Amino acid sequence: MDLAGMGLSEKQLGELAAATGERGNQPAWTYSDIRTRLYPSAMAKAFPDRALSFKDLTESLLSMRPSPVMEDN
Repeated sequence: MDLAGMGLSEKQLGELAAATGERGNQPAWTYSDIRTRLYPSAMAKAFPDRALSFKDLTESLLSMRPSPVMEDN
């Protein structure tokens, strides 16, 4: 729902889902990671000159890592 107004294709949405999912020994991105870290980073690339783009999101994803898993001891 957050990205509905961007007009992303199903392929692009799938790529974002795969990029934020669990990969190897890297944990998945949490909702909090996406809302408080990824979106602001991507918005900073575009604002104030242009609208947010798929490229802004993917570039931010490549430069960041999800939060580490917190384990109960």
